[in-house]
Amino acid sequence: VSSDLTPLLALELFVIRRSWLGAAALLAAFCVLSWLPDLVFPQQSGEPWIRSWYEINLRGLGLGAAASTEGIWGSHSILNQSLSGTLTRVLSAAPADAGGPFVLRNLVVLPLGPQALRIAILLAQLAVVALIGWATLGVRRSEGAAPVGPQRSRLGEFGLVLCGMVLLSPQSSKAHFCVLLVPAVFCADHLLRCGRRDGKLLGLL
Repeated sequence: VSSDLTPLLALELFVIRRSWLGAAALLAAFCVLSWLPDLVFPQQSGEPWIRSWYEINLRGLGLGAAASTEGIWGSHSILNQSLSGTLTRVLSAAPADAGGPFVLRNLVVLPLGPQALRIAILLAQLAVVALIGWATLGVRRSEGAAPVGPQRSRLGEFGLVLCGMVLLSPQSSKAHFCVLLVPAVFCADHLLRCGRRDGKLLGLL
Protein backbone atom coordinates (compact mmCIF):
# COMPACT_ATOMS: atom_id res chain seq x y z
CA VAL A 1 0.00 0.00 0.00
CA SER A 2 1.33 3.44 -0.87
CA SER A 3 2.52 5.40 2.15
CA ASP A 4 0.81 8.64 1.20
CA LEU A 5 -0.84 10.75 -1.48
CA THR A 6 2.22 12.76 -2.47
CA PRO A 7 2.43 11.43 -6.08
CA LEU A 8 -0.76 13.44 -6.68
CA LEU A 9 1.45 16.56 -6.50
CA ALA A 10 1.94 16.01 -10.23
CA LEU A 11 -1.72 16.95 -10.62
CA GLU A 12 -0.74 20.54 -9.80
CA LEU A 13 1.57 20.61 -12.83
CA PHE A 14 -1.09 19.24 -15.16
CA VAL A 15 -3.72 21.73 -13.93
CA ILE A 16 -1.39 24.74 -14.24
CA ARG A 17 -0.44 23.64 -17.75
CA ARG A 18 -4.12 22.90 -18.54
CA SER A 19 -3.17 19.39 -19.58
CA TRP A 20 -6.54 17.87 -18.77
CA LEU A 21 -5.72 14.57 -20.46
CA GLY A 22 -2.62 14.20 -18.27
CA ALA A 23 -4.64 15.06 -15.17
CA ALA A 24 -7.31 12.51 -16.05
CA ALA A 25 -4.67 9.85 -16.76
CA LEU A 26 -3.00 10.52 -13.41
CA LEU A 27 -6.28 10.20 -11.50
CA ALA A 28 -7.22 7.06 -13.43
CA ALA A 29 -3.82 5.49 -12.68
CA PHE A 30 -4.23 6.40 -9.02
CA CYS A 31 -7.61 4.66 -8.84
CA VAL A 32 -6.44 1.55 -10.68
CA LEU A 33 -3.21 1.18 -8.69
CA SER A 34 -5.05 1.77 -5.42
CA TRP A 35 -7.34 -1.20 -6.05
CA LEU A 36 -4.83 -3.46 -7.80
CA PRO A 37 -3.39 -4.88 -4.52
CA ASP A 38 -6.85 -6.22 -3.66
CA LEU A 39 -6.80 -8.30 -6.84
CA VAL A 40 -3.20 -9.53 -6.54
CA PHE A 41 -2.60 -9.72 -2.77
CA PRO A 42 -5.97 -9.55 -0.98
CA GLN A 43 -5.95 -9.32 2.80
CA GLN A 44 -7.10 -12.37 4.75
CA SER A 45 -9.66 -10.18 6.51
CA GLY A 46 -11.17 -9.22 3.17
CA GLU A 47 -10.73 -5.54 4.00
CA PRO A 48 -9.64 -3.39 1.03
CA TRP A 49 -6.03 -2.21 1.19
CA ILE A 50 -7.17 1.35 0.52
CA ARG A 51 -9.12 1.28 3.77
CA SER A 52 -6.10 -0.02 5.69
CA TRP A 53 -4.02 2.72 4.13
CA TYR A 54 -6.59 5.32 5.20
CA GLU A 55 -6.68 4.09 8.79
CA ILE A 56 -2.87 4.06 9.12
CA ASN A 57 -1.70 6.99 7.00
CA LEU A 58 -4.57 9.47 7.16
CA ARG A 59 -6.67 8.81 10.21
CA GLY A 60 -3.70 7.48 12.19
CA LEU A 61 -1.16 10.19 11.40
CA GLY A 62 -3.29 13.30 11.06
CA LEU A 63 -2.84 16.34 8.85
CA GLY A 64 0.23 18.42 9.57
CA ALA A 65 1.79 15.84 11.87
CA ALA A 66 4.93 13.75 11.72
CA ALA A 67 4.63 9.99 11.41
CA SER A 68 4.17 8.53 14.87
CA THR A 69 2.01 5.45 14.46
CA GLU A 70 3.29 2.55 16.56
CA GLY A 71 5.20 0.02 14.49
CA ILE A 72 5.71 2.40 11.58
CA TRP A 73 7.76 5.37 12.76
CA GLY A 74 8.51 7.57 15.75
CA SER A 75 7.66 11.26 15.77
CA HIS A 76 11.19 12.32 16.80
CA SER A 77 13.27 9.73 14.95
CA ILE A 78 16.29 11.33 13.27
CA LEU A 79 15.81 8.83 10.43
CA ASN A 80 12.67 10.70 9.36
CA GLN A 81 13.95 13.45 7.09
CA SER A 82 10.55 14.64 5.87
CA LEU A 83 9.52 18.24 6.43
CA SER A 84 7.08 17.33 9.20
CA GLY A 85 9.61 15.02 10.86
CA THR A 86 12.39 17.61 10.81
CA LEU A 87 10.19 20.45 12.08
CA THR A 88 8.86 18.20 14.84
CA ARG A 89 12.40 17.55 16.08
CA VAL A 90 13.52 21.19 16.01
CA LEU A 91 10.29 22.76 17.25
CA SER A 92 9.21 20.34 20.01
CA ALA A 93 10.85 18.26 22.70
CA ALA A 94 10.81 14.48 22.39
CA PRO A 95 8.36 12.66 24.71
CA ALA A 96 9.86 11.45 27.96
CA ASP A 97 9.26 7.80 27.04
CA ALA A 98 10.90 8.17 23.59
CA GLY A 99 14.31 6.57 23.56
CA GLY A 100 16.71 4.54 21.50
CA PRO A 101 19.62 5.50 19.28
CA PHE A 102 17.46 7.41 16.80
CA VAL A 103 16.06 10.01 19.19
CA LEU A 104 18.19 13.02 20.13
CA ARG A 105 17.06 15.50 22.77
CA ASN A 106 19.32 18.46 21.99
CA LEU A 107 17.83 19.52 18.66
CA VAL A 108 15.07 21.90 19.79
CA VAL A 109 15.69 25.49 18.66
CA LEU A 110 12.21 26.92 19.27
CA PRO A 111 9.86 24.89 21.48
CA LEU A 112 6.24 25.13 20.35
CA GLY A 113 3.03 23.67 21.71
CA PRO A 114 1.20 20.93 19.80
CA GLN A 115 -1.24 23.30 18.06
CA ALA A 116 1.43 25.85 17.12
CA LEU A 117 3.65 23.03 15.82
CA ARG A 118 0.87 21.69 13.65
CA ILE A 119 0.24 25.17 12.21
CA ALA A 120 3.95 25.64 11.50
CA ILE A 121 4.12 22.28 9.70
CA LEU A 122 1.01 23.03 7.65
CA LEU A 123 2.35 26.45 6.62
CA ALA A 124 5.67 24.91 5.60
CA GLN A 125 3.90 22.21 3.59
CA LEU A 126 1.69 24.79 1.87
CA ALA A 127 4.85 26.76 1.04
CA VAL A 128 6.28 23.71 -0.74
CA VAL A 129 3.09 23.29 -2.79
CA ALA A 130 3.07 27.03 -3.59
CA LEU A 131 6.74 26.91 -4.64
CA ILE A 132 6.06 24.07 -7.06
CA GLY A 133 3.16 26.02 -8.56
CA TRP A 134 5.15 29.26 -8.76
CA ALA A 135 8.07 27.55 -10.50
CA THR A 136 5.76 25.79 -12.96
CA LEU A 137 4.04 29.07 -13.82
CA GLY A 138 7.45 30.68 -14.34
CA VAL A 139 8.55 27.92 -16.70
CA ARG A 140 5.30 28.17 -18.62
CA ARG A 141 5.67 31.95 -19.07
CA SER A 142 9.29 31.72 -20.18
CA GLU A 143 8.89 28.85 -22.64
CA GLY A 144 10.37 29.75 -26.00
CA ALA A 145 12.86 32.19 -24.49
CA ALA A 146 14.59 29.70 -22.21
CA PRO A 147 17.84 28.04 -23.35
CA VAL A 148 16.37 24.61 -22.68
CA GLY A 149 13.71 22.80 -24.65
CA PRO A 150 10.27 21.78 -23.36
CA GLN A 151 11.44 18.22 -22.61
CA ARG A 152 14.17 19.53 -20.31
CA SER A 153 11.71 21.93 -18.70
CA ARG A 154 9.48 18.96 -17.85
CA LEU A 155 12.49 17.26 -16.25
CA GLY A 156 12.89 20.27 -13.97
CA GLU A 157 9.19 20.36 -13.13
CA PHE A 158 9.03 16.70 -12.21
CA GLY A 159 12.22 17.13 -10.23
CA LEU A 160 10.25 19.66 -8.19
CA VAL A 161 7.43 17.17 -7.72
CA LEU A 162 9.82 14.41 -6.61
CA CYS A 163 11.42 16.73 -4.06
CA GLY A 164 7.97 17.77 -2.89
CA MET A 165 7.02 14.12 -2.47
CA VAL A 166 9.84 13.35 -0.05
CA LEU A 167 9.35 16.64 1.82
CA LEU A 168 5.57 16.32 2.23
CA SER A 169 5.49 12.63 3.05
CA PRO A 170 4.95 12.03 6.78
CA GLN A 171 7.87 9.60 6.71
CA SER A 172 10.89 10.00 4.42
CA SER A 173 14.20 8.34 5.17
CA LYS A 174 17.60 9.46 3.89
CA ALA A 175 17.51 6.89 1.09
CA HIS A 176 14.40 8.51 -0.40
CA PHE A 177 16.39 11.66 -1.16
CA CYS A 178 18.12 9.91 -4.06
CA VAL A 179 15.42 11.75 -6.07
CA LEU A 180 17.64 14.85 -5.71
CA LEU A 181 19.58 13.39 -8.64
CA VAL A 182 16.77 14.51 -10.96
CA PRO A 183 16.90 18.26 -10.17
CA ALA A 184 20.72 18.02 -9.93
CA VAL A 185 20.87 16.66 -13.49
CA PHE A 186 18.48 19.40 -14.63
CA CYS A 187 20.60 22.15 -13.02
CA ALA A 188 23.84 20.73 -14.44
CA ASP A 189 22.33 20.48 -17.92
CA HIS A 190 20.97 24.03 -17.69
CA LEU A 191 24.32 25.37 -16.47
CA LEU A 192 26.15 23.77 -19.39
CA ARG A 193 23.64 25.06 -21.95
CA CYS A 194 22.98 28.60 -20.73
CA GLY A 195 26.21 29.83 -22.34
CA ARG A 196 27.17 32.17 -19.50
CA ARG A 197 28.24 31.99 -15.92
CA ASP A 198 25.35 31.72 -13.52
CA GLY A 199 26.66 32.06 -9.98
CA LYS A 200 23.30 31.39 -8.35
CA LEU A 201 22.72 28.21 -10.31
CA LEU A 202 26.27 27.04 -9.74
CA GLY A 203 25.87 27.61 -5.99
CA LEU A 204 22.54 25.77 -5.99
CA LEU A 205 24.06 22.84 -7.86
